[in-house]
Amino acid sequence: MKILKTLMSIVLAFASLSLMAQDRPQGPRGERGQRNAQGRQEWTVQNRAERETARIHQVVNLSDEQIANVYKVLYTCALQDSVQMAKVRAEREQGNTQNFDREAFRKQYEERNNIKKEALNAIFTKEQAAAYEKWLQEMEQRRQQARQNRQGGERGPRN
Repeated sequence: MKILKTLMSIVLAFASLSLMAQDRPQGPRGERGQRNAQGRQEWTVQNRAERETARIHQVVNLSDEQIANVYKVLYTCALQDSVQMAKVRAEREQGNTQNFDREAFRKQYEERNNIKKEALNAIFTKEQAAAYEKWLQEMEQRRQQARQNRQGGERGPRN
């Protein structure tokens, strides 16, 4: 009888631990997008805009009015990116990868990114614009370092 009680206690402990593990939050960055068929997380347009707005706010300390305006710009840009990527995915699913021009796609992305930067700079003060530009340069340096680390077969530390 004592063995049965001990065994039942162990089973209940494992059951409660498994239920608690299933109810944990998505991750340290908060709410994330849904998972696609490959199990990858897909960010919604709204989540992307909110996340980037929060990151920019941390860097340049936006006012409430600026937060609203930055969010509008970032939401519009995220929506355009989402539409563009949906077109690319549809072409790939149809097996039409031969007509994909990577260089033209990259140029379009850079143009959209420059337009976004100009729109954000119109919202920022001079000091905020300088802090934002410095932050963008730091991010680019991190990306380049990560690319170099991957080419060497190693991954750098995640910051």
